Amino acid sequence: MNFVDAALRVLPEKPFMVLALARPEVDRRFPGVWKERSPQRINLAPLSPRVSQRMIEHVVGKIPEESSRWIVDRAQGNPFYLEELLRGTRRGQGGRRQQPARHGAGHGAGAFRHLWPGRQAGVARGQHLWPDLQARRGQGTGRRRPAQGCGPLAGDLAQREILFSRPTADLREYAFRHALLRQAAYEMLPPSEKRLGHLLAGQYLEQAGERQGIVLADHFERAGENPRAIHWLGVAAQQALDADDLVETLGRVERGVKLGAAGRNCARCG
Repeated sequence: MNFVDAALRVLPEKPFMVLALARPEVDRRFPGVWKERSPQRINLAPLSPRVSQRMIEHVVGKIPEESSRWIVDRAQGNPFYLEELLRGTRRGQGGRRQQPARHGAGHGAGAFRHLWPGRQAGVARGQHLWPDLQARRGQGTGRRRPAQGCGPLAGDLAQREILFSRPTADLREYAFRHALLRQAAYEMLPPSEKRLGHLLAGQYLEQAGERQGIVLADHFERAGENPRAIHWLGVAAQQALDADDLVETLGRVERGVKLGAAGRNCARCG
């Protein structure tokens, strides 16, 4: 965000334009983002009932008026919710019974629990996951479990448009179609599974040469591995300082101190 702001600052006469799309939370994460660059901001209003009705007719055709009205009322103008409701209706699940943003977890928490180590490895990168990591589950944790064969499950979820596949050099990679689906799946898991998943994700990304210290710090902190989190917070603080982001630098140093950084570790963090 700071680099884009700098580019807008130093290239005022160049044919350079930035189109940024964000959810409302952007104002909390980046207060006053680019306000000095005279941005033109457009707040997207909810879909009107008429437009929602047209979308229903376009996707599923004519359905009973009662079901159509139920879908419009439940979606409340949210395009994502409306899309999810229409997916369920198109699969014959019935408009009245279908709930927004729920069918994406149609296989239940158990299915996502099988994908968990690979799935969480991708959370910090966005919405990516690697089912092949299931075979590595338990490595370095003192807990050994057999591979569950997650490839077919991931493939099935991709066919249902919950995930979509992406080619990579060494591992099969999938991504959640929407961040809300990923978050819903994540919240289904018990704390112990979350901690294990974060640990495995951090170990894998560390071995794979992940360069962003904050990504590894987040995983190890959530896994309860404070010493490793402190180390990577130190790296992350230096990276933020190199990017001339003093606020983020101080925030990462403070996180390290709260986790117990002291002496050399404290110096490494700041």
